[in-house]
Amino acid sequence: MKNFQHLAAMAVLTVVMGMIYASVQQSYRSNANDPQIQIARDIAGKIKDGLSFEKIFPGDSVDISESLGVFALLYDSMGRPLRYSGFLDNKPAQLPSGVFEYARIHREDWITWQPSQGIRMAMVVVRTNRSPFCYVAVGRSLKEVEIRVQKLSEMVLICWLLSMLIIGILAAFQFRTSHKKTI
Repeated sequence: MKNFQHLAAMAVLTVVMGMIYASVQQSYRSNANDPQIQIARDIAGKIKDGLSFEKIFPGDSVDISESLGVFALLYDSMGRPLRYSGFLDNKPAQLPSGVFEYARIHREDWITWQPSQGIRMAMVVVRTNRSPFCYVAVGRSLKEVEIRVQKLSEMVLICWLLSMLIIGILAAFQFRTSHKKTI
């Protein structure tokens, strides 16, 4: 009976550690969208209000393969980039067409985009109602978030292993003690 208690404790501990990991990881990842949500919605609102391009668009250009900076892109109704502050391989970043389809229907899309190996972006795409700029996309690198998630993974794994070791030692000790009493 006590062996089942130890197995149950191990199972519960595994579930709790998994929940801790999932909760913190999701918090890290969802928070990675916050600046882009605000910036994309602000730019879309300014486009809707008819402000001139120079007053609404970020001025600096960002090589998204190197920078951690936030970048923005404006796309037409076909998903072709018209203006951009973020580039990849000396070209404006081109999102997959499905992103624009989803944003067209749902007004907004939040995605993790991997344009090439080792480059991952947290992107927010907002549909506007004013041509020629039909979509605003704002993104930034997930590099720092992924470093935090890796450290979280290591911490949770170490805590889980230590906890399993403690339960295992306790189970072995109790087994030995109860086995000696029966002899």
